[in-house]
Amino acid sequence: MQAGRKGRMNTRFVEVDGRRLRVGESRRGNGRPLLLFNGFGVPMEMLDGFASALERTHVLTFDMPGIGGSSPPLLPYRFPGIARLSARLLDRLGYQEVDVMGISWGGGAAQQFARDFPGRCIHLILAATSPGMLMVPGKPWVALKMASPGTFNNPVRMGRFLSQIQGRSTPNDKALHSLPPLETNLHDLRGHIYQFLALWGWTSFHWLHRIRQPVLVLSGEGDPLAPPINGKILACRIPNATARTFPGGHLFPVLSRDLVANMVEGFLREEGEFASRQG
Repeated sequence: MQAGRKGRMNTRFVEVDGRRLRVGESRRGNGRPLLLFNGFGVPMEMLDGFASALERTHVLTFDMPGIGGSSPPLLPYRFPGIARLSARLLDRLGYQEVDVMGISWGGGAAQQFARDFPGRCIHLILAATSPGMLMVPGKPWVALKMASPGTFNNPVRMGRFLSQIQGRSTPNDKALHSLPPLETNLHDLRGHIYQFLALWGWTSFHWLHRIRQPVLVLSGEGDPLAPPINGKILACRIPNATARTFPGGHLFPVLSRDLVANMVEGFLREEGEFASRQG
């Protein structure tokens, strides 16, 4: 295991079904791990600050195949495949039950895991995400830039893109400079294309009513990629869901990390009282 810097996740590599996955953990608290699915095209370092803000929670995450330090996938994959891969990773690490959180692209993986492995997913948190293709779309230029590998392998373009998806005149503009520096060549072309294709044609809209776990849905009021109406759709379709909106754009989970972390930890520990207090 490679020890991370203070406040950062420790990383190691784990072989799962012949795939080499780069896994990160921030061991805090004595409860279930929070399995955290990251957004599109970025490694786990993007979540360092948020993981540090979860002071009472054991965080577990991994780089998607072909992203960050995980080996590239041989074949295209879909969200059900990511859910199965995650379950097998949990088996390797000895975790039977987890809470699950998905951010942006990772929200699709989180929804799929909650549906396919309901006995292993106790709570579900969805942030800055949507029900997939049957969503209220955001700005078209966002999807075009996400489709370009050059956006993610060029630090200047990446920084500009992060500023744009955070939205204009938000209270967290200065916090963009606190994000960890992302190195070039974070993922190969195949990993980028396959991660993009995993979302193409996928939707959870028709089976969201089958998700029975307590669910917290978080949205950014100025999100140009996943407009907050999508959070309302998720909350309306999921039987036991609570929806909350934060100031800011698509990056509110990492830029408003202390506020989001407090809400997440309150929800994980007392979801019944949480819903009545926040309502």
